[in-house]
Amino acid sequence: MHDLKHLTVAGFAAPLILAMAPTAVLAQEPPGPAEPDAEAASVDALVVLGRGQPRQVQTVDGSALEVLVPGASPIKALEQLPGVYFSGSDPFGNYEYAATLYLRGFSQTQLGFTLDGVPLGDMNYSNHNGLHISRATIGENIAMAQLAQGASDLDAASTSNLGGTLRFISRQPADSFGIDVSAAAGSDDYRRVFARLDSGEVGPTGLKASLAYADSSTGLWKGEGEQSARQVNFRVEQPVAEGRLSFWVNGSQRRENDYLEQSRQQMARRGYFANYLQPDYDLAVFIADVANNRDDTGLGIVTNAAAGTDYPAGFETPDDAYYQGAGLRDDLIGALTLDLPFGERVQFSGTVYSHTNKGQGPWFTPYVPSPNALDPLATSDNSPLSFRGFSYDFTRWGALASAEVALGQHRLSAGGWYESNHSREGYRYYGLDRDRPGRSSLSFQENPFYVDDYYSFETETVKLYVQDSWRPVDGLTLQFGFKALSVVSRATKEIEDNSPVGPGDDGYTFGEIEVEDSFLPQAGFAWRINPANEIFGSYGESVAAFASQAGGVNANGGQAAIDDAIANLQPERSKTLELGWRWRGERLEALVAAYAVRFDNRLAYFSASDSPILVSETIYRNVGSVDTLGLEATLRARFTDALSAMASYTYNHSEYQDDVLTDAGVLEIATRGKRVAGAPQDLLKLDLSYDDGALFAGVSYAYNGEWFYTYENDNPVEAYGLVDLNLGYRFKGTWANGLEISLNVSNLTDERYIAANAGLVERDPDGDQQVLLTGAPRTAFITLSKAF
Repeated sequence: MHDLKHLTVAGFAAPLILAMAPTAVLAQEPPGPAEPDAEAASVDALVVLGRGQPRQVQTVDGSALEVLVPGASPIKALEQLPGVYFSGSDPFGNYEYAATLYLRGFSQTQLGFTLDGVPLGDMNYSNHNGLHISRATIGENIAMAQLAQGASDLDAASTSNLGGTLRFISRQPADSFGIDVSAAAGSDDYRRVFARLDSGEVGPTGLKASLAYADSSTGLWKGEGEQSARQVNFRVEQPVAEGRLSFWVNGSQRRENDYLEQSRQQMARRGYFANYLQPDYDLAVFIADVANNRDDTGLGIVTNAAAGTDYPAGFETPDDAYYQGAGLRDDLIGALTLDLPFGERVQFSGTVYSHTNKGQGPWFTPYVPSPNALDPLATSDNSPLSFRGFSYDFTRWGALASAEVALGQHRLSAGGWYESNHSREGYRYYGLDRDRPGRSSLSFQENPFYVDDYYSFETETVKLYVQDSWRPVDGLTLQFGFKALSVVSRATKEIEDNSPVGPGDDGYTFGEIEVEDSFLPQAGFAWRINPANEIFGSYGESVAAFASQAGGVNANGGQAAIDDAIANLQPERSKTLELGWRWRGERLEALVAAYAVRFDNRLAYFSASDSPILVSETIYRNVGSVDTLGLEATLRARFTDALSAMASYTYNHSEYQDDVLTDAGVLEIATRGKRVAGAPQDLLKLDLSYDDGALFAGVSYAYNGEWFYTYENDNPVEAYGLVDLNLGYRFKGTWANGLEISLNVSNLTDERYIAANAGLVERDPDGDQQVLLTGAPRTAFITLSKAF
C-alpha cells in the first residue's frame, strides 16, 4: 500500500592510479569492520567503545541479540548505543515500513549498510538497491555488528553513507559438529522456530559448513492480519594455503500485513487500536461507494446510489480505513570471498556477489474502481475497490576487492567496488468482485487490468579508495585517505509486456542522471596519552547518489519535468568534524564525543496530492542546508563479574538553514531555524545486566525526546520512555547441558506512543495529515533453546 511513488571512470581514475602507484602490488580488499585494538578486544563486554579508532566506532557482540525478543531485527542490538534512534510499530523492529532509524540527524536512507562487506543498499522500504538486514540474514547468525558514526567509511560499499555505516559480520561455521535449536511463543499468537547445523571440519582439507533455518509468524497487535518470515542461511568455508575461501547464500521470504497510518484526528475518532477493516469487506465496499457518491475520491462517478452519502459512525473520509494492505518480499543473496595473505605484509581479499529480489506492496484502494464497477449487470470485477500492487524486482551483481600492506609504521590500503543493477518498478491494478475480495493481500497477483508508471532502471556504480594509517610514535595513529565515486542511472518507461516504449510513444520518458566525485577526503587521529586516556578526532566528506526508483528524480512526471530535475538538482553532500575522549579504568569505561555536521543540497520532494497514499507527480528540489551540533556521552561499569551497567546520553541539534521557496521566490515552507523533522533531539539509554553463567537478566530504559513530523515544527510528537525486560536460565548437568529458557517483555509499562511516521509533511495545524504510526503495547515472549 505504501510505496508512493556505463561505467564512468575517466573523471577520477588518473588521480587514484597515481595515488596507488607506490602500492601497486596490493590489489584490493572487500569492506570489512575495522579491528579494535587488542586491549579493547580483550574486554569481556558486549559493547566495545572503539578504543584505538580515529572515529566514533562501536562494536556490539552478536551475543547481544540473544537477550532480545526472539527474531528481533539485528538493529535493535544497536539501539542502546549513543546517537542511535530506532523505533517502529512492532516489538521486533522487523516491520520495515514503520522501522525508523536515525543517526546524528541522518535518516536510514542516508546511511550505509553491509553484510560481510556485501552492500545492502540504503535499506529503504521498497528497496531498489539492496535489502533490510532482517531479511539478509537470520539474527542468530550474526557474530558482530559495528556502527561507525561520524565521517563516512572510505571502504564501505555504499552510495548513501552521508552519516555513518552499519556493518554486520556473520558467524563462521564452527570447528566442531553441533546443532542449535530453539522455539519461541508469545503475544499475538507469535510462533518461531530456529535450527542451525554446524558440520565441523570435514576431511583432511579442513572444509566446514553451516546450515540454518528460521520460520516465524505473528498476528498483528491491532486489527486482523499476519506477518510471517521464512529464512535459510548456508555457508561453507575452505582453507586455501594460508587464507580462506568462503561461500554463502541466504534466502528470505517475507509476507506481512500492514499497520495503518493515522492522523491525529483519526486517532481521536477511531482510537489507538484501530487498523485496517479486514475481515469486514462489505464495510470497505460501502465506504468506497459513499466516497464516490460524495465525490471524495475525485473520480466524478457514482458506483452505488443506494449507499447514500453518509459515512458510518466514526468515519469521515475514505482514508480513515482501508480493507487491507501488505508487503511481500522474496530475496536470494550470496557471495564468494577469497581472503589470502602474501607473506606477513600483504593481505588480499576479493568478493563477488549477486542478489535477486521480487516484491509487491498490495493495497485495496478506493481511488481506482475495478473495471466493471459502473456496470449494474456485471457479476465480476464490479467492486468500487481495486487491488493495487506496487510491483518491483531487481537483479544486481558486483565485485569488491582490496588489499592492505604493512610498510614500517604505515599500513596502506586500497580497494574498489563495482555493481550493476537492473531493476523494474511500477503500479499494477487488479479487479475485485463486489460481494467478496477474491484476492489475498499476502499473495503475488497476476493479470492486471491497468498498469501505471512502470519503469526500468539500469544503474552502474564504481567506487575506489586509498588510505594510509601511520603510527609515527607509540600511542599516536594518523589516518588519511580519500574515495572516488561514480553512479550512473538510466530510467526508461515500459509498457506491460516489458518492452520499452520509444520516442513518440504515449507516456515515453527517459532520464539519465549521474553522480560523480573524484576526491572525497577523510582524515583522523587517535592519541593514547596514557593507558587510561585517549583522544581522537576526524574529518570526512561524502556524497549520496540519487535513488533509482519509480517516482524518483529521473522517473517522475513528464519528460520536461525529468529533464529539468536532471539539469538542476545537485546530489546531497555532508562534511563531518568530530572530536572525542575515551577513558578506561579497571571497572569503568567512559566516552565523550562532540561533532559538527554540514549537510548541503538537501533534497526534498513535494507531492501534487495531499494524500500520502495516492500516486501523483512528485516535485524534487534542493532546499538548502542543515547544520548539526551534537554531543554523545557513554559510561560503562562492571560492578562484579556478573553485574554490569551502561548509560548513554545524546544531544543532537540539527537545524534547517534555509526556507523552501517556490521557483518564483515566494515562501512555501518556513523551515529556516527549525529543527530537522523525524528524530528526537535528546536520547537517554540505561541498561542493567546480570549474568553469572546460569541465571541472566536485564532491564533497559530508552527515553526518546520530543520530535516533529512537520518541517515547520508546528505539531510535535510527545516524548516517551520504554522499558524492556529479559530473564533467563541456563541449565547445567548431563541431561540439561545446553538447555536454556528465557522470557522477554517489550514495553513493560504498556506505554502508548507515536513510534514512527510514514513521511514528513510541510505542516499539520489541524492534525489531519495521515502519516503517523503508533507503537506496540506490552508484549511477552518465552523461548526454549538447546545446543547439542
